[in-house]
Amino acid sequence: MTRRPAAEAARAPAGEFAGQGKTARVFFALWPDAATRDRLARAAGLLHAACGGRIPKPENIHLTLAFLGQIPRARLDGLRAAAGRVNGRAHELPVERFGWFRRNHVAWAGPLRTPGALLKLVDSLEQALKRDRFPFDVRPYEAHVTLLRKAKCREVPILDAPFDWPVREFVLVESELNEAGSIYSIIGRWPLG
Repeated sequence: MTRRPAAEAARAPAGEFAGQGKTARVFFALWPDAATRDRLARAAGLLHAACGGRIPKPENIHLTLAFLGQIPRARLDGLRAAAGRVNGRAHELPVERFGWFRRNHVAWAGPLRTPGALLKLVDSLEQALKRDRFPFDVRPYEAHVTLLRKAKCREVPILDAPFDWPVREFVLVESELNEAGSIYSIIGRWPLG
């Protein structure tokens, strides 16, 4: 499905942007519990004071594991089956610093180094997706939580109160576009051992 401008999306047939089209725009992610989401939302406010930009809705804050983009809805069950074969273990993800991707104007929070348990989870997920021939963005993995878009950081502030994110599951998320932006819906969950 071709992405449409917001004005055109508002005129799209009912259901096309409500989970009933022929394709779904999906990604795998870590989804924070309520306490972690609140801490990340507060961190976004601190980062915003230094960098400006646009803060995401707190309910949309997540850490992407693998972005697939548009896939046929007929393949969603196969995608869930692939996720069911992923090996990963529960762990703590340290949120220790702020960063800024200058090229994308994205400011973020994340660990000093991506934990080994998270790298193994991402690798297992990517192997399962490759095995079942699901396309996804391939790039070196760097754990980060996007907290600002359209940010311009002259200087990236220090995260004054680092904390640990308890990682106990990963999720499959559908992103639906409408005139107000993206709406994320969790359409699958897998616990980590």
